[in-house]
Amino acid sequence: MSPAYADMAEDHEKAIQMWQMGNVVDAMGTFTVNAEKGYAPSQVWLANLMDQAQQDEGAVKWFTKAAEQGFAAGEYGLGVMYGKGEGVKQDSAKAIEYVTRAAEKDYIDAVVALAGIYSKGGFGVEPNAEKGEYWTARAAALAPKEEQKQETGKKKRRK
Repeated sequence: MSPAYADMAEDHEKAIQMWQMGNVVDAMGTFTVNAEKGYAPSQVWLANLMDQAQQDEGAVKWFTKAAEQGFAAGEYGLGVMYGKGEGVKQDSAKAIEYVTRAAEKDYIDAVVALAGIYSKGGFGVEPNAEKGEYWTARAAALAPKEEQKQETGKKKRRK
């Protein structure tokens, strides 16, 4: 890991702490600086915050930048934006494409989303029992790993 990347990772964690403590302005500033330097985790955080604030075009911009780096959370976020037609023209094919890219990297939110999409239908996709069962089983297999990852992250942030 390069020193610059390590610095961005450290700044990113500090921004998350600022945001959790209610210091949204400084957190957004740090996320933005890191995002502009190409740090994908900050690009996704910034995109998610912009999406929540209904700044959809800005959210799409940052999800796209993260997705272009192959960052699963960016791919998933961009897929959701295409699926909902927020900040971009609604496009079911692109939605499934991006969500699938993220799911193939074992990004749990994407795996769970595909399980639901194929089991019940959604994003313009008809239900497909075989694919629904596949993604449901994959989500179940990932769940213990995801829980462990979240616990590790919580402990790390408490330090």
